[in-house]
Amino acid sequence: MKKSVIFFTAVILCVLSFGCHESNDDFPCEEALTGELSAKELDFKGKWKLSAITCDIPIDITDDSTDNPSTNLMAQYPSCYRDNIYIFSKDREYKFLQGSTLTDCDDRFENIGTWALSDGSLLTTVTFCSRESLDITLENSDTEFSNEFNQTLVDINGNKVYLNITKTFKKK
Repeated sequence: MKKSVIFFTAVILCVLSFGCHESNDDFPCEEALTGELSAKELDFKGKWKLSAITCDIPIDITDDSTDNPSTNLMAQYPSCYRDNIYIFSKDREYKFLQGSTLTDCDDRFENIGTWALSDGSLLTTVTFCSRESLDITLENSDTEFSNEFNQTLVDINGNKVYLNITKTFKKK
């Protein structure tokens, strides 16, 4: 479990280091996303809670003295890292909250910015002067969305494993 906490701390620091640049001539900030929401965006707005994190190859990232590899990464993450919520508002603002619903979470994190959903499957956010676009899949009558990405994780034995990871969020 200690290694997963270190991993997620590194991920958060990486996001912040790429996103927290001051605006200057060498690094102009991305403009906030603006404009009226499309019909698809109006349907998409709302609160979305992380419901699953899976991978394609079983891996054990827990420090529990048991060799128990699994493709269910969410079950292996500490509760603070499983408590992820997106809130997409009609004014194009969004919030990403981590650990916000738990009383004993020391790793709370909040990210705010603007958002857009184009072509029904490209979710773009602008925050900390940077733009990120995720290719998402809407499922179950648009009440779930998921995105896939590749990442290398280190298992409990120190082995680096290249994984295809899928995060799924359900609309609340």
